[in-house]
Amino acid sequence: MFDRPTVDPSLSTSDKRVVNKAFDEDKTAKVVVRMRFHSYLVRGIQVLYENDLVVQWTLSSPSDDPDRTRDNQPGKGRQASALSREHHDALVDKFPNGSVYSTK
Repeated sequence: MFDRPTVDPSLSTSDKRVVNKAFDEDKTAKVVVRMRFHSYLVRGIQVLYENDLVVQWTLSSPSDDPDRTRDNQPGKGRQASALSREHHDALVDKFPNGSVYSTK
């Protein structure tokens, strides 16, 4: 498993270095790469909605075209009134001047 957080959706592609290394292992039949994106809809300081998306690629060789095997799996969006504690803490770490968003 390889975990790489990203805040830029344009980076949402399988990492060739990681895929190639996985196929270097003996008897690797396929590599499945998954990325999970979680987003919130906010207005001012009010959290209104949250949703997630899992993007998955299933590769059977290092030369497979990731765009051909990409599978977007949308989550079930829901109303929200606060950020999760984990996401709130990540924002505070990134922007240490404080956060005005409430948490669950």
